[in-house]
Amino acid sequence: MAHKFPFTDDRLEALKPPERGELIVYDQRKPYLAMRVTSGGAKTFILYRRVRGAPRKIRLGALGEIDVREARVREGRQARPDSSDTADLGCACG
Repeated sequence: MAHKFPFTDDRLEALKPPERGELIVYDQRKPYLAMRVTSGGAKTFILYRRVRGAPRKIRLGALGEIDVREARVREGRQARPDSSDTADLGCACG
């Protein structure tokens, strides 16, 4: 189940970890920006997109290392396809 809302540092800090596995939530303002929350409590900003049909999760930084504003800047830099990617880029935030 996808969770999508406008990211703020306070909202992300308040996220509770899942009992097992990981939870991925998506930012409404940036289509590829997501946060992975593990059952151990780790919260990591990721760039989540598809490249050639396969999902890719690229680590941008942990919550606490960077804030929402910096994560959005990094998402903007990383989300641009380079020459090795195909046009098959799609947000996985369905």
